[in-house]
Amino acid sequence: MNPVPFTGQAKDPGAAEEWLRHFINYCQYREYNDDRTKAHFKVIMVGAAGDWLESLSAPTRDSWALLKKAFNRRYKAPDVVKLRSARHIFSRKQGSDESVDQYYTQMRKLGKDIEVDDKMLSYAIINGLKSHISAYVIQQKATTLDDILKNARIAELTAPVEDSKNDLLVEQLADMRSQLNKLNEAFMRVTAAPVVPYQQPVRPQQPARGGGQGSGWQGQRTPRPYWAGQNPRRQGDRKQILALEP
Repeated sequence: MNPVPFTGQAKDPGAAEEWLRHFINYCQYREYNDDRTKAHFKVIMVGAAGDWLESLSAPTRDSWALLKKAFNRRYKAPDVVKLRSARHIFSRKQGSDESVDQYYTQMRKLGKDIEVDDKMLSYAIINGLKSHISAYVIQQKATTLDDILKNARIAELTAPVEDSKNDLLVEQLADMRSQLNKLNEAFMRVTAAPVVPYQQPVRPQQPARGGGQGSGWQGQRTPRPYWAGQNPRRQGDRKQILALEP
């Protein structure tokens, strides 16, 4: 398969290295010498990559060995990008609809991008497999990458169909539990606030009327005489009658 033109705009940190590997393999398959390999390389460098190629010195452009080194210096993924890929390889999980071969191929590619050794890559692959496949691979004591792939394929073919559904259900239940825990924590924070008990307002006591201390009229109304509210003239006549009584 003829290599596709290289633009230098690939977002994949290992895309440039993968492209160069495919280009070299293709030239070897076609039995190109260095001059023909260099000429074909210049033709398929387009866009920003073509501008970069023209900026190189003439001796570098005329030597395939120097040209290949310059390409690696310019487009090889830096260490900081490899570190990000390393975090991804140990956190990646096999998708619910992803086959063992698809998952294994992607993990091998990530391992190659960050130049991880086979032992660490084996741990990462087993850790990311679906639970029932990972358990079978561990039971078979698979240690090499080839053994891991072979046993993972067997587990994928012999496992019940419900297992993949159960894995998805377990993930959904875990998400639900996480949301419930968050709601419960928020509810506990609200209910943990101190509650002040309600107090009945105290009615002020009326002052004593009709005398001093111990008068017995405290808080009571003073009785009115039976002529209270009558005509003032009649009240004066009543006072005169009382004055004449012995």
